[in-house]
Amino acid sequence: MPPLSTGMYFLRNRARVFSQWLIIVLAVLEVSTVGLLTGSLASGIWLNLVAPLQYFTEVVASGISIPQGIAQRIAAQPDTAAMLPILANQMRINTLTGPSGANVFSLAAADQPWFLKEIHEYLVAGRLPDPGQNEIAVPELVMRSRGLHIGDVVGQKVDPNGWLPGKWQIVGVLGGKLEVGITTYSAMLQTTALADVPGTTEYAVFARPGRAAALDNILSTLPLAEVRVYTYGAEESAFQQDVRSLHLLVWCINIVTIAVLAIATGLLNHLQYLQRMEEFGVLAALGYGVARLVRRAMMEVAALTTLSWITGLALSAIGAAALQRWLFGPRGVVLPTLDARDLMYTVPIPVLMAGFTLLTVIRRLHGLDPVSVVERRG
Repeated sequence: MPPLSTGMYFLRNRARVFSQWLIIVLAVLEVSTVGLLTGSLASGIWLNLVAPLQYFTEVVASGISIPQGIAQRIAAQPDTAAMLPILANQMRINTLTGPSGANVFSLAAADQPWFLKEIHEYLVAGRLPDPGQNEIAVPELVMRSRGLHIGDVVGQKVDPNGWLPGKWQIVGVLGGKLEVGITTYSAMLQTTALADVPGTTEYAVFARPGRAAALDNILSTLPLAEVRVYTYGAEESAFQQDVRSLHLLVWCINIVTIAVLAIATGLLNHLQYLQRMEEFGVLAALGYGVARLVRRAMMEVAALTTLSWITGLALSAIGAAALQRWLFGPRGVVLPTLDARDLMYTVPIPVLMAGFTLLTVIRRLHGLDPVSVVERRG
């Protein structure tokens, strides 16, 4: 290893380098962890409100029931593959910020296997609800969150704090990315005020392959006075608007953290470079120009901040996996993995810290007088 290389400097100044490395690692760890936790909150909302609409469009009556003419018009569309009567409810689930909801869809027993296949959900244990029975297949997430087992009974009649109307015995467990529950349409209908109302209040409309956007465009033209149409595109756009304030909050926290740590690291580096002025003075006296000295300092700072950033992200990923396995997972809370959003939050840390450090060092090097330094007058 060359005696004046960056690696040799790190090797000979391990304690000095370690303090700077640790500050940046902790900063990246803090910022990425905040991003992960807020990301968990946002992904939970998205999973509940938007994710199911990737597979079907929800058409809900504006009044008591959907007019027969509207239903026939939807069914007659060439892009309509299936049109299933459903009732949408929610079960309470515990999250990082308190109780939230998991979707529960009520369908005719004959439609349930096809519906689950289309939305990529599957039976993990037990069975699907029988026709006309107050039975439910519950998503794994809710089972873990609330400590439930097959055979337990859920619903507002047994738990006043529950969100699901009625009383339901758990007969199955469902898995998949959507984390939805399933009950039988006729049984759920009897627990609501719609039991004696003719017609259907809600449909899940499935499009033919590759025709979802075209079908959504047509359904969006249905009269608002008769039905409300919930499409993936519209709900995704609304969701992104709603979470912008959450992203802004995270950025505000990050900016304060980054600014404080950048100043602290820059001042620390400035003091350390002041202690190295003799070294730079000797190099300048040996013929190293200011540009070469600055380039050497830049290489040191760039190598240290990059290494620290990568280490911080690795520790964040390891910490998130540990939290998911031993803390949040058993409680039914899902932490997202590190993604581009978290990387975006952390990138300014090494960039600003390196920039602040270099500004202070470059200013000092440009005023360097090698003769004074060598004679110990600088």
